[in-house]
Amino acid sequence: MRIGRWHKETAAGGHQVLRIAQRSGDVPPLPAQNLGEPFVGEDGSKPIFTLSSVHALLKDVMSATTPLKVMLVEDHAAFRQALNILLSNDPELEVVAQAGSLAEAREALDGEGLEAGLDVAVLDLALPDGDGRELLGELRRSSPGVRIMVLSATVWAGHADELRRAGADAVFDKVRSYWTIAEDVRRLAGR
Repeated sequence: MRIGRWHKETAAGGHQVLRIAQRSGDVPPLPAQNLGEPFVGEDGSKPIFTLSSVHALLKDVMSATTPLKVMLVEDHAAFRQALNILLSNDPELEVVAQAGSLAEAREALDGEGLEAGLDVAVLDLALPDGDGRELLGELRRSSPGVRIMVLSATVWAGHADELRRAGADAVFDKVRSYWTIAEDVRRLAGR
């Protein structure tokens, strides 16, 4: 993609690089994740930046990342709301569905708005109308690539392996800090 004098491409290793062209020649490719570090070529050359070119580059790079679509299934409304606020404030995460029971979760999975699928589901086990384990298969069928995080106060050490065999990707106790939960959601989805 060309943005003025900027050229973004994918290198052989699969990572994105930026090529900056200027009159005196090309600056060697720079890893895209080094945007906060000074740009200096291997020969010591420094590119000249204009405000409009930097703005265009950052706008393109920032919009290239699509937020992860997250579903919360948690019966305690205050805890679900706190998780929703925390995760929604993270630009890499978007809470697209919430449910407080098995019935609400099934309705959300069958309803409109989730056609593109989910990236991560955060699932409580102790729901008022049944066991959250019942949703593991339904989540996989509706969103084949979904990563499922069981977050429950009713998980004991011996149950974690059983839940993983049943389809959960990660099993955590609710006592975790909110910030750790957000990090775990991103990590689970590969970010």
